Order: sequence, then structure tokens, then C-alpha cells
Amino acid sequence: KKPNAWGLYDMHGNIEEFCLDWHDAEHTQRHRRNGSWYTGLTTCAATYASGRTPINTGGTMGFRFVAVLP
Repeated sequence: KKPNAWGLYDMHGNIEEFCLDWHDAEHTQRHRRNGSWYTGLTTCAATYASGRTPINTGGTMGFRFVAVLP
């Protein structure tokens, strides 16, 4: 398996991810990125973003582990 242009692996279509930036001016919804196995092809892109309240996670939300290797 080869990494993408930024050296990252498996970045599309597995899970939706919450981000630290806010989606709305009222700071009630966080950005969520990428699509999941459930949301469909159009959402499975690094440029896709939508908002969701952090307490409303659903079954398609998750997180990625990141490690810096020596």
C-alpha cells in the first residue's frame, strides 16, 4: 500500500471525524470531515465538511490515531 501525497494512509471512507474548528458562528457545531461506510460516495473526500453537535455522534463517527515514527 502506498501513502497519499502528504504521506498519509487510509484517509477516505472509513469514518466521519470531528475536527477542532467550529462549523457555525454560534460555536454549537463542530466541523466533521470525510464520509463513512454509511454516508455515500460524495462525502468521502478530504474537502467535504459539514457540521454536527459534538454530543450527536451517531454510529458513523470516530477518530484516527496518529503516531510520529522515528
